[in-house]
Amino acid sequence: MSEYIVRMPPSMPYEIRAELNAWYVESEPIVRCKDCKHYEKHGSFAMCMLPDGDGDYACWIVAPDGFCAWGERDVEWVTCKCGEDIERHDRIQTCPSCGRRVMA
Repeated sequence: MSEYIVRMPPSMPYEIRAELNAWYVESEPIVRCKDCKHYEKHGSFAMCMLPDGDGDYACWIVAPDGFCAWGERDVEWVTCKCGEDIERHDRIQTCPSCGRRVMA
């Protein structure tokens, strides 16, 4: 189940809350730092190593359960017996080439 954070004051009119809720349903799920491709563990602390586009990195010390607007889920790959590389989304994947079920 995906996780979203929605904070709206209770005094906000129902029509506006309903419209905002509809927008949030269409938004991207939160990517926790520990699941992000920019997350790096360094001994007793963890860092976000976000590339800035100039070949450098912007670095922050982060909590594993933290999140930010730039989070990108770290993609994991599994290899089927037929040699096809499959992007892992769930524990069991189906290979698009041969139809085998692959355990991730």
